[in-house]
Amino acid sequence: MSSCPETRACKWRKTMKKSVVYCCDSNVKGLIDFYVRTGNESIYLFTQKYRKSTFSHYRNGLILDEALSYRKAYHDHAIISVIKRVRMNICYIEKQHGIAILNKTQYALNPLRKSRVAQSVSISY
Repeated sequence: MSSCPETRACKWRKTMKKSVVYCCDSNVKGLIDFYVRTGNESIYLFTQKYRKSTFSHYRNGLILDEALSYRKAYHDHAIISVIKRVRMNICYIEKQHGIAILNKTQYALNPLRKSRVAQSVSISY
């Protein structure tokens, strides 16, 4: 992986690496809570029934890329369903709170990209 120079475009890409998805035991027996940690803030995602495979997969926390990767699911149906729910709930939180967690959202909100699009639109008549 090549290192990129410290520019504005490079800095917004690095913020996604700081997002971690993890789970922990809830106060209710048989349920686990899922959270996403971005920077210093932990945001609640959802609660689901305890499954040993999902708890062992997410208990130490996974970087957002790995948490949403189907490759890491190892054909486990419970983990695949959690991946779907995590992605869906993160998209919901982004819309409700106006924050950017996923790479797709950060790319869409990148100020450098918008200025390039505006330049290309103004040039082509």
